Formats: sequence, structure tokens, C-alpha cells
Amino acid sequence: MLAHLPVVGMLAAIALLIIGLISKSELVFKTACGFLIACTLFAVGTYLSGPPSYEIIEAAHLADEEIVERHALFGQVSFVGMILLAAITLGALIQYAQGEGPGKVIRWTLLFASLILAGSLAFTAHEGGEIRHPELEHLPAAVDQ
Repeated sequence: MLAHLPVVGMLAAIALLIIGLISKSELVFKTACGFLIACTLFAVGTYLSGPPSYEIIEAAHLADEEIVERHALFGQVSFVGMILLAAITLGALIQYAQGEGPGKVIRWTLLFASLILAGSLAFTAHEGGEIRHPELEHLPAAVDQ
């Protein structure tokens, strides 16, 4: 369940970022920043659950090693990306605390980085799904009727 929160949360954060940019609402933008920080915290929990999960899967021989390694690699990439995104987000929030809002460059950077990371998180989640559901790896072609 925890693994789904960063993916779904990023979609909500992206929606809020877009609304905040279009409406020029500081409240909506701050809320989006809160969602991004929350997504990062969920991503930390998800990332740290990886090694114990791997131990269980490895002991029970439940998954193909190649799929597990690919999932771990994309998990690391997504995790580092989320940490960097959180750093930029915290920088934006600090600007509010200093009495000034973040500039357009920071706002658009958060949106574009969030879009990229949402894709990365979704792919990482898909790879994790292949570990838990090996039948997803090679879905049969649609049968013509």
C-alpha cells in the first residue's frame, strides 16, 4: 500500500501545481509543495522497504532476479530524483518564509521535474508489479474474435 502513495500523490501534486500556475494562487502552490514533500516522505518509506522485501522474495524464490534488479535500479533513480525535488521544494517554501515567493523559474522547474518523476515512479511501480505479478511481464496479445 505504501508504494502506491508516492505515485498517486505525485499526480495530485502535479494537478495542484498546474492549477496554482494557471490561477496564480499562492495557496494552491503552497499546497502542491506540501504534497511534494509528503510524496518524498512516502518515497523514503517505500525505498527503505525494498531491502527487507527483497530478502523475503529471494528466500522464497518468488521472482526473476533480472526483474528485481531492474526494479531496484529504477527505485534508486526515482528515490534520488524525489530527494532532489524535495530540496527544490523546500527552497521554494523557505522563500515564502523570507517574505517573498519563489520565482517563475522555480515554479516551472517543480512542475517539469514532477512530470518526469511521476513517469519514473510509475515505471518503477510497474516493475514492482512484475515482481509481485509475474504474469504482467509477458501479457498475451489480444485475441481477434
